[in-house]
Amino acid sequence: MTSNGENANRIHILDQQTANQIAAGEVVERPFSVVKELVENAIDAQASAISVIIFDAQLEKIQVSDNGFGMSPEELRLSVLRHATSKINKLIDLDHLSTLGFRGEALPSIASVSQMTITSKQKDAASGYALHIQDGKATIPTQTAAKNGTTVVVDRLFFNAPARKKFLKTPRTEMGLISELIAKYIVAYPSVAFRLQNGAHLIFNSSGKGNSRHALFEAYGKNIAEQMIPFAQGYLSPPSLNRANRNSYHFIINGRPARSRELSLAIDQAYFGFMPAHRYPIVFLDLNFAPERIDVNVHPGKLEVKFHNFSEIKDNLVMEIRLALGKSEAVTPSFYKEDESGDVNSEPGKSNTAASYENSGKKPEEALCLREKSINLGNDLYQVLYAVATADSPKPKEEDREMALLPPLDKYIQENVFDTPRTATSDRLVYSSLTPLGQFAGTFIVCAGEDYLYIIDQHAAAERVLYEKIADQAKDNPSASSMLAVPMGIELSYQEYLQLTESIFQLREYGFILEHFGENSFVIRGVPLWYSGDNPEQLLRLFLDEINNDSASIVQIRKEELFMAACKQAVKANRYLTAADISVLFAKLDECANSSTCPHGRPLAVKISRAEIYKRFLRGSI
Repeated sequence: MTSNGENANRIHILDQQTANQIAAGEVVERPFSVVKELVENAIDAQASAISVIIFDAQLEKIQVSDNGFGMSPEELRLSVLRHATSKINKLIDLDHLSTLGFRGEALPSIASVSQMTITSKQKDAASGYALHIQDGKATIPTQTAAKNGTTVVVDRLFFNAPARKKFLKTPRTEMGLISELIAKYIVAYPSVAFRLQNGAHLIFNSSGKGNSRHALFEAYGKNIAEQMIPFAQGYLSPPSLNRANRNSYHFIINGRPARSRELSLAIDQAYFGFMPAHRYPIVFLDLNFAPERIDVNVHPGKLEVKFHNFSEIKDNLVMEIRLALGKSEAVTPSFYKEDESGDVNSEPGKSNTAASYENSGKKPEEALCLREKSINLGNDLYQVLYAVATADSPKPKEEDREMALLPPLDKYIQENVFDTPRTATSDRLVYSSLTPLGQFAGTFIVCAGEDYLYIIDQHAAAERVLYEKIADQAKDNPSASSMLAVPMGIELSYQEYLQLTESIFQLREYGFILEHFGENSFVIRGVPLWYSGDNPEQLLRLFLDEINNDSASIVQIRKEELFMAACKQAVKANRYLTAADISVLFAKLDECANSSTCPHGRPLAVKISRAEIYKRFLRGSI
């Protein structure tokens, strides 16, 4: 009852136009949403060519055309009704979706905030049919001349929703979102020819030839396409090609461009140690799963994807990415990007190797190499850096430090380096195949390869060797402990006390030895064997924080601590190395799982191509 005694129904049914606009608010947020829904419909219609045209600067008129299988007059009439769809028939079909769209809300939702015309013709039909929708009301499909497929023209977008229009980004931002979306489709569907036109400006016109590398070139340009590293699930950028944010994580999941926080964190973990902190790679992942393993309907615009049992997916993906990065020489950055196919020789037909020594009067193996005067680090370097020397190990001879060409691996090295076989399919840099020329500033090792000059950071290289040695120790003895000479007391808050007591068995498995010392106090008597830092309390608190964070990885915590341990022991800059020092270092680098970056993600080596050197000296082109 109201205050004046009159009956009033506070609950009522909304009219169809209002209901459609509410649905449009979920599905059609912006011009980008219109293009996405219509392009996905075209892909579901098995189109091999899709065209998107933006007619005006405010993105109020959009046309999407395809050459798919088209619609009959009756299908055309049903297509603009809410919940009308060709993608599912019954409830169980929701668990086995194999199409991009399925809910039957896109067309009526778009039509409720625009004026829409749909023209469609089936391939075997004599003519096509057109349907016009205005103010949510559709006309009867009328016969018309048309090409095979479907064309949807959306005009006066958001003309009846001024509040929505007011909150749109600038036209340039909206157009950027649309172009990025089409670029993703070009990569996801290399066999489909995509065309995107903004007014008179043609942005994309892909060939649809079916070659994924060529599709990358058409969508993102030559520089990115040439540098990307292929692997089973897509393409990865080398660590030298990176960005300041994760906006270049491109995920195509069952053919649908989508976002996934879970996948983003998996990429971060896979590149952990290959890339500096706060830098992110460019990644294109094209993943396909059984429909029942993913949920694409967690976001109204189908932009987010959730996974069932993601841990298994993550472990396999991280392993594949790290293997691909570890096998690729592309992770060694170049100073300049050059045309590898160009002829840089001063005389046509002469090989690069011959040209290099054409005026030397010597064979390559006799050519002189410059070397800075070295300081004898002697046996202590082997013992501290590599832990393989003994008191009887021979010290490098004085003449070894001054000789022009460094000797090959001697008997000492052959008896002490690891003998882990390299992967036959690996094309990464083999350090032991390089010819060391000397050191620069006591910090960098300069080496000659077959077609490149390499500059290697000796501290980063030694740090990588030490890190992997310590990591192997942690892997082989995950629960082993090192007793502290002086036990350390630690006072915890009540919440921290509860966390520790609940995790006490886990902490023991990680190598901590703890003793309760009354109330909220504990004594740390032992730490993980691999830990060589000097702050056990900080390490314990770090573990407590991460154990109670479901998204955290204990493996990642260990790596962070291992980095610190490796840094403290690695050979520093301004240290001169002997011939034997460098030989041992290179041999051990070749045994590392990742020999391209230091544990922090900085590159171990950079290279300058023969072509670039010739170019800088104006040889070969004049």
